[in-house]
Amino acid sequence: MIPLSFTEPDLGSYLRRMANNYMQALKTAQVKRVVVMSGWVADLIKSENVESEFDNLDASITVIRPGSFYTNFFQNIDLIKGKGLIGKLLTLRYSGLWALLTGKTGLLMGNCGGDDRIIFVSPRDIADAVAEELLLMPENKTIRYVGSDELTCNEAARIIGTAVGKPWLKWVLLSDKTMLQALKMAKVPEKLAQTLVEMQAAMHSGKPLKNFHRNNPRMGKIKLADFAKEFTQVYRQK
Repeated sequence: MIPLSFTEPDLGSYLRRMANNYMQALKTAQVKRVVVMSGWVADLIKSENVESEFDNLDASITVIRPGSFYTNFFQNIDLIKGKGLIGKLLTLRYSGLWALLTGKTGLLMGNCGGDDRIIFVSPRDIADAVAEELLLMPENKTIRYVGSDELTCNEAARIIGTAVGKPWLKWVLLSDKTMLQALKMAKVPEKLAQTLVEMQAAMHSGKPLKNFHRNNPRMGKIKLADFAKEFTQVYRQK
């Protein structure tokens, strides 16, 4: 697995560099079974897709394509809390004056949101899938999608919101342009911001969901409602 970096200015270049480092290490160690962690939109994002970097290995290869991690919600705690001037301004803009006056602050946002359907996944379900694959030795390269729960963004927002005492929480759908501007304002490097917008735009298009169902994987055991309990504990500590 190549960890996503929010400090690298060029995400694609960083991913290819890290993939090459892994590949050289695997070649040197003569590893014969390799499970590569990718993502469910990786094949749709040219700059992010490094799956083919491992094709020249003399090994049995499986690519794991997990959905959107539950743990991504941790990065949005401040946004969900809706505190401070920025939180109030966002509430006023996207939820209205009445929501602001009644204290119904906080939201989620992205250029994937609203009623877009997303595959969410627990890291524990990914670990189970990887453990299963490591015991196999397919002759040809295989791809396995992994998911735990399928929900619209607003359904996911309600589950998380209800768990933290904000049942009104919604997931606002932004335009690609607005999302890019927001990331730049947050000091995200431009190339990285463009890639993040491209990733969410792909999810908004519905293509990753079609690919997921075309492969018809078995869903994992841990649902978003289960993760919401863990999320609430972290949320209350911040």
